[in-house]
Amino acid sequence: MSFSGCNSLKDITCLATTPPVVYSESSFYSYVDDIYTTATVHVPQASITDYANTRVWKDFTHFVGISGGLQGDVDGDGQVTISDVARLIDLLLTGATEASAAADVDGDGVVTISDVARLIDKLF
Repeated sequence: MSFSGCNSLKDITCLATTPPVVYSESSFYSYVDDIYTTATVHVPQASITDYANTRVWKDFTHFVGISGGLQGDVDGDGQVTISDVARLIDLLLTGATEASAAADVDGDGVVTISDVARLIDKLF
């Protein structure tokens, strides 16, 4: 019952390309609103259909696609590899500010050297 009772839940972001297994509809139970019709689920653009056809996730009515949704896929090729580490280092060295959300591996809202470290940890 991960989000059961979270009555003000309005947005859910899941960066997994394969929808995580949710065992019970009560995981999103709210005492106030019908979360399934009021919350927006943000998932990787290419995975919207998978979420919309998967148990429990399919009960939600509002999906929004996230482009570049695979966390750590800095070069946008759909996979996380050592080339993403190199691209992330390049972004930091050039001071680029237009880095995608995928480059913010640690999720703190800023792309820094700690994102490089997290990405390397993720790979190895």
